[in-house]
Order: sequence, then C-alpha cells, then structure tokens
Amino acid sequence: MLLLTLLAGVRQPVYHIHGTKYWKSARERIYLKTAWLLCGLFPFRVVANSAHSAAVFRKRVLRKKLNIVYNGFDVDSFLAKRHRRTELRRLAYIGRFHTGKNVDLTIRLFNEIAGQQPQLELHLAGTGNLLGALEAQAAESPFRDRIKFHGWVQDMAAFYAGADLFIFPSAHESFGNVVLEALLTGLPVLASNIPAFDEIHGGDPAFSLGDPANYAEARERFLTGVAHFPELAEKAYALGGQLGPQFSMEKHLAGIGRMYD
Repeated sequence: MLLLTLLAGVRQPVYHIHGTKYWKSARERIYLKTAWLLCGLFPFRVVANSAHSAAVFRKRVLRKKLNIVYNGFDVDSFLAKRHRRTELRRLAYIGRFHTGKNVDLTIRLFNEIAGQQPQLELHLAGTGNLLGALEAQAAESPFRDRIKFHGWVQDMAAFYAGADLFIFPSAHESFGNVVLEALLTGLPVLASNIPAFDEIHGGDPAFSLGDPANYAEARERFLTGVAHFPELAEKAYALGGQLGPQFSMEKHLAGIGRMYD
C-alpha cells in the first residue's frame, strides 16, 4: 500500500510502524523486501512506536532515519486503579492467545507454585486461535479449578486492578501496551527480555523473565520474583506513578503532530 501510494504521486506520506514482523517466509521476503527497496527510492517519513521497533526496521527493511513516538494512552483510567499489592493471590495474563505469546508458559509457571500456595489463582484474559489448546492444557493441571479464562475483557483497568502479578512471556513485541497498562495500575510485572519492555520499565532486571525460549531461566526468574514479591510490588507501585506523563495521549499526539508539520 505504501508503494502504491508513492507511485500514485503522493509525496512525504507518514508511515507508522506498529510491529517487528515484515514477512512470514523466505518467499514473502523476496517480494516484500523488493517492494520496500522500491519505496526507499521515494521520500516518505517513518514513525516507530519504540526504539526497538525502529532498530528492527533499520536492520531488516531500510536504513532510513526514523522518528520515535511512543503509543499514547488514556493513562488516567489506569492510574485511577493504581494501588499497592500486598499479597500474592491472583496471577494474570491479558493479551492474544496466539503463537509467540507463550501463554502456555504462564500456565506452566503457575503450576510450579500452585501446590505450595493453595490460595493462588491464575486468570487469563483474551482470545485467539490457541484458546482450545490452552483450555486443554489447563484441564490437565492438578490445579485446573483455579485457572480461569475470562475471554474478551471490556474494562482492562479493572482487570489489572484485581490482579497481584502479571506474567507476559511474549517472544515478539514492538512496544507492549499491556506491560505499560499493568504498571500504571501498580501491578507487578514479569515479562520477557524484549528491548521494548526495557524502554517501559527502565531495564530493571526485577521485572524480567529472561528469554521465554529458555524455560529453566524463566522458571528461576519467576520463582525469584515470587520469593521477593513485596519488593517487586513496591517497585511496580512507585514506577506506575512515574510513567503517566511519559506515555500520555497528549504527549503522543504532540509527537505525531510534529511529524505532519
């Protein structure tokens, strides 16, 4: 679509990046990479939603100057739910049930500690083509009566507010809206070691699960986070209060506005 727009004579369009995957196979790469190289012959502007997505674009697609404008949020609705977590009773995941999100890892991690913590529950919110497989995995758990599937959640801020620890082991993200939203409510987060997440929480290793492809590492970091839950919760609460101005809708729209000036 960008190439057709440029060939039609439009000059200086603004292209917004909200992902890090540009093709799904070697065959797709041949014609899509060619299309991108042709786009590079024309003037257009690119805005990325994180330094990470910008770096991926420059490495895989075009070595082009990019502007970074973080996603904007109605931060007030999440900050209104901000509170300190004092006890670990509800693990949570919210997001798509698709390959690469590693939701199955969340269920495995819950099983690691559910036997020692009979009050602990796992709450999964979202939809996707892996729902059936995840429900089957949960049904095989000895703690299946404490694993809840919520489907599509309308009030995400309320869902975060009702949780005590958020697990997000995704393998690929250009930004990670849910990580930011969770922290804005003061919810402790354990997420995979994606550079975009470091841009949100500042690279504090306390919030990292490490590489989700390495289950031993993820398990160790998860157990460490659980063992030091009060400290993790306090860090999340303090950080949530700092993130609002950085990711407000006002700041986002001002950055986008400068692109169109």
